[in-house]
Amino acid sequence: MARIYNRTRNEALADSAELADTFFSRARGLMFRRRIEKPLIFIFDEGQEKNMRACAIHSLFVFFSFSAIYLDAKKRVVDVRVCGPFFSFMMPRSECAYLIEGEPGLTGKVGVGDVLEF
Repeated sequence: MARIYNRTRNEALADSAELADTFFSRARGLMFRRRIEKPLIFIFDEGQEKNMRACAIHSLFVFFSFSAIYLDAKKRVVDVRVCGPFFSFMMPRSECAYLIEGEPGLTGKVGVGDVLEF
């Protein structure tokens, strides 16, 4: 579990978040869940952030809209999006090392350039 905090805006984003730091937890992501109980933080392997395709996501078998917040290795926000349910595909606009998936309203609490901590 991790707490997510926006240092730039001095605001807590989530009191607890689930870590997706293994191959299987990243592969499952939000698929087959009925709702988001807490944000999911994807931690990509070191060096993967140079390949934007490694940070690409889809909403196959995701039954709700969700936010996608991409961060670089310094945990600076590089892209923010809201993903629709069912068959959306997205790739970040910039290299990333972390991805936070959460409720759609989470995107209103962060902006490109903000620095997060967890």
